[in-house]
Amino acid sequence: SYLSYMLNGKYEVPGQGQAPAVQIADKWYLLLADAVSVSVEKVYWKTIVTKQMRQIITAMTTAKETGRMSTIICETGLGKTYCVDRFYKENPKHTYTITISSLTRLHDVINELTTALGLPIKGSKAMRMMNIVMKLREIKRSGGKPAIIVDEGENMEHSLVKMMKGLYDGITGYASIIQIGTGQLMANMEKAKNQNIQGGPQYYRRFKASIIKVSSVPNFEPF
Repeated sequence: SYLSYMLNGKYEVPGQGQAPAVQIADKWYLLLADAVSVSVEKVYWKTIVTKQMRQIITAMTTAKETGRMSTIICETGLGKTYCVDRFYKENPKHTYTITISSLTRLHDVINELTTALGLPIKGSKAMRMMNIVMKLREIKRSGGKPAIIVDEGENMEHSLVKMMKGLYDGITGYASIIQIGTGQLMANMEKAKNQNIQGGPQYYRRFKASIIKVSSVPNFEPF
């Protein structure tokens, strides 16, 4: 509710009735600055665009623009999570990010996607998944470019792997899924295929053509 005042250079909001005007707190300006990636403090260590950063951002941009699936393999310390955050801030419309931890379960992901898409959290998991699929298709038909980014993908448990396969089948051609993780994600994909884990071979086949391995060779030239 403060935004229109802030954008018009007004630092106070009129009070109700006879109440005095209320000054807009600094936290709202800081929140707005963060949303548009504007630094409000002097930056001594600026972001350096490395070869790895260009690879990751390019892969995510291509996937979102074309609606294709993408699996980005990038080792720890090369800035993949920073790239995800930056990409989201620059492409917030119809971009949905999910960070997987060792504690993340299937219902957590379904609820997070359901909430992000503005859908009611009710019904069975299967019903909510169908609602997610239908909503993403609707966004695409309306001219949007929906993309789901799954960060720290190496932490996905078996139920999430099966969900990814099902989600792929439901939204292929309508929305992109961008998996990003370390080499463990690649190892887990191959393990699911080689050990014939339920749904594993199908999951691997759907994503194998989209695998992009980010160079792990340090790139100190920009520094």
